Amino acid sequence: MEVLPNEDLPLEPIRSENVVIRGKEFLSFLGQTLVPPCEQDWFVESIVPSLACMAVENGDLLSLQQFLPLLHWTTGDYDDTTALHKACELGKLDIVKFLVDKEAFSQLNCFEKNTLLLLAIRNRHLDVVEFLHMKGATVEMHSVMVATEIIQAVKKKDYGLLRAWYLAGVDMDSKDYNGHTAMDHARRLKDEAIVHKLQGYGANLLGAVKADSAEQDSSSEAIFYPVSTHHFPTKQAELQQKENYV
Repeated sequence: MEVLPNEDLPLEPIRSENVVIRGKEFLSFLGQTLVPPCEQDWFVESIVPSLACMAVENGDLLSLQQFLPLLHWTTGDYDDTTALHKACELGKLDIVKFLVDKEAFSQLNCFEKNTLLLLAIRNRHLDVVEFLHMKGATVEMHSVMVATEIIQAVKKKDYGLLRAWYLAGVDMDSKDYNGHTAMDHARRLKDEAIVHKLQGYGANLLGAVKADSAEQDSSSEAIFYPVSTHHFPTKQAELQQKENYV
C-alpha cells in the first residue's frame, strides 16, 4: 500500500551551520516508502533470530514469546544458531522445555555444526542432556569421534563430561582410531576412580585390548589391573556391582 506523507510534513532539508539534516518524520516516511513489503519481511527474518538468541542469553522468556510468531524454527542468526541451540548451549532447561513443547523438537537432530545434545554435553549441562535424551535426541557423531571425546575426558579426569556422555546414551565402549576404548586409557593411567566411574556407566571392565586378548587366553585375567581381581574376583560379583551402582 502506498504511503502518503502528512500534509504538514516538511520536505525541505533543515540547514544548520552548513550541515544538512532531515526531520525524524521525513526520515520515517522515506524509510517506509523505499522499503517494499518483501524486503521488510526479509529484514524481520534476518534480525528476529538474533534478538531471540539474545533473549535466551538473558533468560527473558517473556520477550522470547513475543518473537515466536515472527520466528521460523529452523532460521538461525548470522551464525545459523537458533534460539533452541542457544538454550542448550547455555543450559537454560526451562527455555529448552518451552521451545520443545512449542514443536521446535524437529531441530533435535538437525544442525550442520553441533546437534542440541552435543552442545549440552560439551557444556556439561546434565539436566538438559537427560531431557534431550528422553526426547530422542542423538549426538549424530561417528562412534570413533565419540570415543575420542570420551577418551579426552578420561585423560583430563573430567567427571562431569564423562557423566554427560553417559546420560546421552552413547556406547561407553566406543573405540577410537587405534581400536582403544576409554577404559583402556583409564587402565593405562592406573586411575582406579575413573575405572570405577566407567564401569558404573556400563563400560567393559576389560577394555578393548584386554577383552581381545582374553578371547585367546582365558588366563590373562590374572594380569589385569587389580580392581578386576581384587574387588570383583568373579564375573558375577562384577555384574552385581553394576546393578548396585548409582
